[in-house]
Amino acid sequence: MSRTHTPVNMAFLILLLICFSVKPVFSKPVFPEDENISENTFSTESETKKTESKIITDKKNSNTLKKAEPLFQDQIEEPYNTFSGNTYLSYNDMKNFSDENPFYILSAFLLAYPDKIRTTGYDFRAKDWFLITESGVRLYWAKGRILPEKSKDKYQEFKPYVFYLYPETPYSKESFSEKDIEYFKSDNFLNSRKQEPDYEFTLYEELFGIRNRQSVEQNLETVYIFGIKTSVNKNIRLPLEKALEEINRQAETSKEIKEFIDTISDVHGYNWRKIRDSDSMSYHSLALAFDLVPKNWDIETIYWNWTRVFEEDWLTIPFKEKWAPPETVIEIFEKNGFIWGGKWDLWDNMHFEYRPELILLQNLLKGKEQAKK
Repeated sequence: MSRTHTPVNMAFLILLLICFSVKPVFSKPVFPEDENISENTFSTESETKKTESKIITDKKNSNTLKKAEPLFQDQIEEPYNTFSGNTYLSYNDMKNFSDENPFYILSAFLLAYPDKIRTTGYDFRAKDWFLITESGVRLYWAKGRILPEKSKDKYQEFKPYVFYLYPETPYSKESFSEKDIEYFKSDNFLNSRKQEPDYEFTLYEELFGIRNRQSVEQNLETVYIFGIKTSVNKNIRLPLEKALEEINRQAETSKEIKEFIDTISDVHGYNWRKIRDSDSMSYHSLALAFDLVPKNWDIETIYWNWTRVFEEDWLTIPFKEKWAPPETVIEIFEKNGFIWGGKWDLWDNMHFEYRPELILLQNLLKGKEQAKK
């Protein structure tokens, strides 16, 4: 059995060192700008808590997704320190970004789930970043897969938890290069979706109590979205109801929002299934997503995979030609942690899912002055 430095073990080790008059050496806060770090230096959970005090203070003081204070913004490498709403990263670009920025992504998780994630840090023995959940489970970065120690060397078998940056605005034709456009039209793109692996679900078990169909269904709660009954994970019911309350209040004075609500004919929440044309489980399967289906959904330009059948240039269809919720509705959902599928490259304009970490990551990357606007 391999030895791990749990907080108890570390406390005992420190006590022994003190007894023998040996001064233990701990690292200063380990952030991306640190250089020439000794391999003999290691972090402990208690020390990590101290070094991450700024993040912990921020997360404890915010129960909604206000614009977060960016952390060490000047250390983000180009082009990400000028991140804008229309910055599109290809798969390889995003892989490079993820590999180089685990600190920022884990910080976003820490801010997004303050009651579920205790701290983050760097394990010098494992040579990897990690987070520790409130139940004491340590999960390693593992190239973005966020895995328990027993699985971290098999990271290629799993899907990264953050494999795209959530943009501030929907993509336009100018967001994509000709190479990007040709790729999305190719068989290679469709084949890659069919071969896409799934997440390793320990993280979601810690955040939402879900690992398989049985656990998902044990954690379902009924909600009414614009008067239509559906089911979602119990951990997202409160932020969802908070968003709906504000939207309904806005509808009392906004003709646009009232008319939008009146056009919704159905709401699709929990549904145990895979993503269409993929082997990866849908967020609907996890009860973390819902679709707002309009009355004329069959004649609307609403979902890329339906439109692709008859429109070759589906990727670059102008936004104004697609069905979409009012901007205020989107903003209210985002403020409460729900991202909108209409901002994806593979646009799904009826879709919302609970990913507060992506919104907070967007704010961290936008920079301090921009985040305060």
